[in-house]
Amino acid sequence: MDYLYQAEDKDAVRFSWNLWPSSRIDYKKLVAPLACMYTPLKKTTNLLQMQYNPVTCSRCFAYLNPYCQMEQGCKFWSCPFCTQRNAFPPSYQGISEAHLPAELLPDCTTIEYVQAPLTPVNPVFLFVLDTTMSHAKELPGLVEGLLRALDAVPKDALVGLITYGATVQVYELSYPWMTKTVCFDGSRDYTPQEVQKFLNVGMPTSNGGATPSAANPFILPLKDVEVQLSAILEELQPDPQTFNTREQRAARATGVALSVALSLLQWTFPNTGARVLLMSGGPVTIGPGMIVDRSLKEDIRSHHHLRKETAKHVV
Repeated sequence: MDYLYQAEDKDAVRFSWNLWPSSRIDYKKLVAPLACMYTPLKKTTNLLQMQYNPVTCSRCFAYLNPYCQMEQGCKFWSCPFCTQRNAFPPSYQGISEAHLPAELLPDCTTIEYVQAPLTPVNPVFLFVLDTTMSHAKELPGLVEGLLRALDAVPKDALVGLITYGATVQVYELSYPWMTKTVCFDGSRDYTPQEVQKFLNVGMPTSNGGATPSAANPFILPLKDVEVQLSAILEELQPDPQTFNTREQRAARATGVALSVALSLLQWTFPNTGARVLLMSGGPVTIGPGMIVDRSLKEDIRSHHHLRKETAKHVV
């Protein structure tokens, strides 16, 4: 029992059972269910701290731990969670059965990794607006609300703008002389590599890896593009598509707009927290993520259709 209490004090973990049933018959005989209480912020003594990043499984991202098995002369290790076979990184090539890293020692079931502090990054806001509003007052009301919201956004925050309807427009905010956009077809899917090619953006080269460079004219500090962004919003017009409102729904490519937004952030601000703010006025009717046809003869699906597996446009 002393060993169990010591393990609980070291790992901050307590189980309702300390032995796992070895067969289905033993499992069915359990009166109390298997449960675990974990206290991640529990203060423990003599906790080992490592000054490098952990080695993770390539499939489930579990950390290298004492329960992993080494193979072929300590060149590979097997994950006990998903059984994935992984190769040790180059820095671990000198290990052996007699010289194991701390992660594989039986007494090191709990360790802490101390990582280098991250470079602070200004908040990133990418606005994605649907311009296929059903009523004439919806779009002006949305623009008015966004202009008020911009007053509350920090001036050093990074902002971008994407509008969409039948097509998707990414606004080049660094171009002050006129409204300049890159247009995407709303009826087809785009890979991140295609978006990178069309927008001609790439990973920043600054030390923190998150400061926008001159090659990124789409997401810039608000203090530098506030006048241009406000003018674009004030001049925003409904999507120019024409259709019979009594027989058809508007072409709304929400899926492509979100895909382009995420790809843009992926190439310009990798490994950085950002916010995509989507303002949509209806269901997706074209392109990826389509949930209903443009014809009003087709009713929009409900949860009942999804449960019965009779819903259309489900991949």
